[in-house]
Amino acid sequence: MSDCDEQFSDCNEFLEYVYAFLDGELDTDTSGRLQRHLERCSHCLSVADMERHLRELLRSACITQAPRTLRTRIEQTILELSSTGADVSATYHHSQTVIVEE
Repeated sequence: MSDCDEQFSDCNEFLEYVYAFLDGELDTDTSGRLQRHLERCSHCLSVADMERHLRELLRSACITQAPRTLRTRIEQTILELSSTGADVSATYHHSQTVIVEE
């Protein structure tokens, strides 16, 4: 593996597309070119590894459910707003998510 300076234009391209690359949103040719770059560039590989690790931390941190008391307060607020004729639409998914759109 080389340092980033030796592949500066490839590094710029990788850094521009890193999120789309990790999300699997790129066409096969571009994805393959960036994967080959990662095999040669320790700097970009560390950037990709750090982003993958950050995404995993965020995924694991977002599995906690809101306390029942909070969900109840949100439901009550939605009902109150709805009963006043406010332009609010609400969908409640049992013990999961409350979505409020204005």
